[in-house]
Amino acid sequence: MNCPRCGLINPESAMRCDCGWDFETNEVKASYSTRLAGSSSRALSSLRSLDWMIVIGFIAACVAVAALLDGRRMWLPLGTAWTLACIYQLHAALEKSTSGEYPITPGKAAGYHLIPVFNLFWVFSWSIQLSNWLNALNPRNHLKGRVVGSLLLIGLLLPGIGPFLTLAVLWRFKSVLREVLNREVAPPVSE
Repeated sequence: MNCPRCGLINPESAMRCDCGWDFETNEVKASYSTRLAGSSSRALSSLRSLDWMIVIGFIAACVAVAALLDGRRMWLPLGTAWTLACIYQLHAALEKSTSGEYPITPGKAAGYHLIPVFNLFWVFSWSIQLSNWLNALNPRNHLKGRVVGSLLLIGLLLPGIGPFLTLAVLWRFKSVLREVLNREVAPPVSE
């Protein structure tokens, strides 16, 4: 559907345009972009540290897979801890960028992975919630929560390929969040 205020094409499921036009009430409200603008510098700084964490994680995953092939499993707990730290950092950036509006806290995002059996459900739960949240902020860059959850579940079950899948998914989430935070706030359109 086209926004009557700015002309942007939005998905049919959109409740509000980037410019702030609310499709349900047919009036201008605060833009999602405006809501993020005040705290985006702190969130971008968290994302820069997450960049390095993911790159180091990929290197460590290569070492871990080599050790796993040699029969040494000592790297698995370290890889798990590093991945949870990356998940924590991603959710910390979300918490900073939304001034606490994002519903999953960083501790909850990482900590629920430590609960046996529940973690299989949790992988889908947080990835779907995060996909929905980012899709609402940036409808042009659509993420599919169930696909992402499936990749993360495969990552949990296959220790050889798992770290690579998990870190790739985190990189994608981080890239979409960075795009949302870097997007300029649309200037008001005269009516």
